[in-house]
Amino acid sequence: ASLVADAATPPTLDTMTGAPEPLIVVQASAHDAALPRPDTNTGSSSSSLGNVDEGGPDKVHQTKEDSAKKKPTIEELLVAMGAEPFVATGAALDLDGTTLDSSGRLSERTVAAIRRAYAVGIRVIIATGRPARAVQQFIDRLALPGPLTCVCFNGAAVLELAPGGIAPRVLMSTPMDEDAATLAVECVEEMGFAPSLCSPDKTYASPRTDEQEALLREFERKAGTTHARCSTVRPYIKDALKIVMPCGAAGAVGYAEVAKRRMQYFAHVLPAEMHVEFLDPKVNKGAALQRLAATDDDIRERGGLAKFIAIGDALNDVQMLRLVGLPIAIANASPAVHEVALRVLPFTNDEDGVARELETLVAATEAKHAAAKMKQQQSSTTTETITSTTTTTPTPMATETVPN
Repeated sequence: ASLVADAATPPTLDTMTGAPEPLIVVQASAHDAALPRPDTNTGSSSSSLGNVDEGGPDKVHQTKEDSAKKKPTIEELLVAMGAEPFVATGAALDLDGTTLDSSGRLSERTVAAIRRAYAVGIRVIIATGRPARAVQQFIDRLALPGPLTCVCFNGAAVLELAPGGIAPRVLMSTPMDEDAATLAVECVEEMGFAPSLCSPDKTYASPRTDEQEALLREFERKAGTTHARCSTVRPYIKDALKIVMPCGAAGAVGYAEVAKRRMQYFAHVLPAEMHVEFLDPKVNKGAALQRLAATDDDIRERGGLAKFIAIGDALNDVQMLRLVGLPIAIANASPAVHEVALRVLPFTNDEDGVARELETLVAATEAKHAAAKMKQQQSSTTTETITSTTTTTPTPMATETVPN
């Protein structure tokens, strides 16, 4: 997610013996790994419904002798109990490392899946660390009939981006405090690197050595953006949404720790694959989505973020994943993302993991719409029958004449 790397490797759900399994799951595709996942030590399967191998119903009880049989997923257990399967009404998608492949491109399958999701009424939101200008190429590639809501700059701005050269519409933004931005620029320069400054519509950089220029060019290639070169970025500090320090992949995490000590609480410092980002302390993807949901009537009518899925791969996706009803990790996600995800896809970003998940969601959405339409038709038929019965004129009863 915007090339973000981990500073630590906490245990994953797969390695935590006896860890509770998620209760809410989206309809699994035929390729997806069944949930709940087996306990690596006992071969049993723990879940928030209890251990299905101990005292559960006969049809879900499984012993070592019949281990060849497939264990039921939590969703199958819930449906058997009469629960409705979770069908999301929206999807928040990270770009780099998740929706884009390793070369930074949208595959044909992913383009088709997003278009189909849009067509059946699923609200698709892009959530990325990239600046808006670096996202526009993907909006043009999708060529949807309407704009897409995009959380850009790792949450520092939310915009509506549309294809065809239509100007972006800024919905909200959180620029850095000028003093904090100035301190971040000084921090980058003192560490021997060229600061990159992102404003809403342009990025600036001031490389002073050949090495700094080389790092900047590599960053531009990976992030899909370009910089206006200048002698200093200080004249543009008042418009800064974030400051970036291209420093190379080998030292990003270490440099971030040094920068955190220097910046203290003045900025949110985020290590990435080959750079370090400085943002306003309140900024992250999750906070931006939360602010958007509070003012967006469409999201509210869809059931809020509790009815959304989110798919990510890296540290800057964690806050976003914690907000939605079903947080999903792509197969190549970092351990920190595995820890907060309720589902881990069995496919990577190079194997169209996001496209496969959207295809499953589209199928579930179409089935839900079809069921609702059938129910409405049955209700209408029943109403017409009742109305016809109650409006039929009754036959007059014969009367007997009583003699005087």
